[in-house]
Amino acid sequence: MTETRTISKGDAEFLSCFDSPDERAIAGDWAFEAKSHIRRSRWVDHYWLVLRHSDGTTWGIKYSDGLTEYQENDYPWDSHYEGSPDDLLELVRLYPYEVTTTEYSDVP
Repeated sequence: MTETRTISKGDAEFLSCFDSPDERAIAGDWAFEAKSHIRRSRWVDHYWLVLRHSDGTTWGIKYSDGLTEYQENDYPWDSHYEGSPDDLLELVRLYPYEVTTTEYSDVP
């Protein structure tokens, strides 16, 4: 069973404005951790907005960026969705893991 918590739309929108952890990137019990790429489809990039709770656990909410001027972004916290900034969004528990990659260069 997936663990969930909630965050207000207003706090999620504020934290989504950051691109790296920062002492200003805090809203209540939540702090910005990362934006993590999930996958790319033909017209859209899908991401996790990763947040760290004050208890040290990590949580996320999915969002999408359109890749052309014709594809819309899908931000669950965006004001064009019904409701107010105080409405709650559901976050799912995320578990960090390390990935090692190998890259190549033509210079030794």
